[in-house]
Amino acid sequence: MIANPYEAVCGIPSEYVTDRAWNGRFLRAVGEQIWLGHDLMKRLASVDLDSVAEVETLGAATRLRLREGRTLDDLESLLAPILPDSTDAAKASETYWAARRAEAVTPAVRERAVRTKPSEPRKVRKDVERSLVALHTGSDRSKVNAITRLASLAAVAPAEAVEGLRLALASTSRKVRIPAAQALATVAAHAPPEARALVLATRADPDWMIRAESVAGLEALAQKDRSLLPVIEELLGDSSAEVRGTALGALQRSGLDREALERHALGVLGSRGNSAKLSAVSVLRRIGTRSPEVLAAMATALRAQDDQLGAGVARAIGALFPGVDAAAALHAALPAAGQRARVAILEALGQLGSAASAAVPDLLAALESSEVLASFAAAVALARIDPARREPVPLLERALADPRGSGRRSVEAAEAILRIQPERSDLIELLVDAARTPDDRAMVQVAAARSLGALGLRAAIPVLTGLLDERNPESLRSAAKAALAAIEAR
Repeated sequence: MIANPYEAVCGIPSEYVTDRAWNGRFLRAVGEQIWLGHDLMKRLASVDLDSVAEVETLGAATRLRLREGRTLDDLESLLAPILPDSTDAAKASETYWAARRAEAVTPAVRERAVRTKPSEPRKVRKDVERSLVALHTGSDRSKVNAITRLASLAAVAPAEAVEGLRLALASTSRKVRIPAAQALATVAAHAPPEARALVLATRADPDWMIRAESVAGLEALAQKDRSLLPVIEELLGDSSAEVRGTALGALQRSGLDREALERHALGVLGSRGNSAKLSAVSVLRRIGTRSPEVLAAMATALRAQDDQLGAGVARAIGALFPGVDAAAALHAALPAAGQRARVAILEALGQLGSAASAAVPDLLAALESSEVLASFAAAVALARIDPARREPVPLLERALADPRGSGRRSVEAAEAILRIQPERSDLIELLVDAARTPDDRAMVQVAAARSLGALGLRAAIPVLTGLLDERNPESLRSAAKAALAAIEAR
């Protein structure tokens, strides 16, 4: 039930109009026909209602019908004793919240409030109490707002924040339970002792989204208590791929040793669920593992013919594994690959350079593809694998001249042409200018710096050195540093 326009004008929140005491004291609105109970009629005993309305008593109720020729304003003026105003709303607010505090605030919470340090703002105590009340009696929306408030107050009111999340997680509404689970990590970071039992309990929740969010809470707790890492490891056997993937990522961020991470990632990569497999590939790439077992597992995942998974696996193989074995795995998956995976495989083959020479015939065929991204990726790959070939140049020149192309694509095209035609001073200048010119998030600058390093262009050393300035983003400084090292190593 919500406040009607009359009540809203008086500043009466919706929660008050459902209160029995309020409905026994006030009429909610005036209309041409009104039914009044005994209590309200007693308050109108001295009012001449007959002059404005037809009055008919039916059992315990009285019906008022507006007389012809009379207005609602006339009736409203007579009903003033039972109509609420802003003063009544203020009194109702005080009564309402006092009653709900008595219901919602448990003895333990009340004791905590009494012990609250005098230095803590009164607003904090009030927000905590109102939030707990809302979690007992409010709508789903008010409960979600209460969860947000309590999470923000976890540092100063940890016990109350955990109590609030416990109440929210006991709700029958997913609209309340999921935000509560999402708040676990924040509360656990501020209140590890109080939150521990609740976080541990949620890992067995029947809802996979709650279990996945419990992993974040466990990760927060594990920052100070590494004995919880085995608990996170247990979730690698969860029935949900999302939970398994989330748990694996948490273990990597929590600093689990490399050998154990590789073992767990291989297990997840061999399980069901592409989202979990993608998480495993991401972890293996981040820890930089290059074992034959990992390459074999990735090659198997690459053949699963899932476009998103295939793209992620192809990029990981290109980044991690040099040599003909990696090239063979990528080449074998190319014919059946989806559009995204196909582009990623072509890019990865290019990263492997001459080791992928067996794929050249298929790359030449891909130059004629109607898929723009695939044909461009094939042209760049050919320039890296066999710079003596001239077939990619026309396509790369068109990409370079296309005004609709991105800055990064122009950088890639320029680098590829320079591999085939190293005498092109105009393209060297293009790359130097791209590295020197700031852009959004420095993405083009980073790409240009990497290209300059890959080509070993000593003329770019002054520009790359300037990019080491501490005012530049970390990604740009790192790319410039790597490029300088690559140039010096040639």
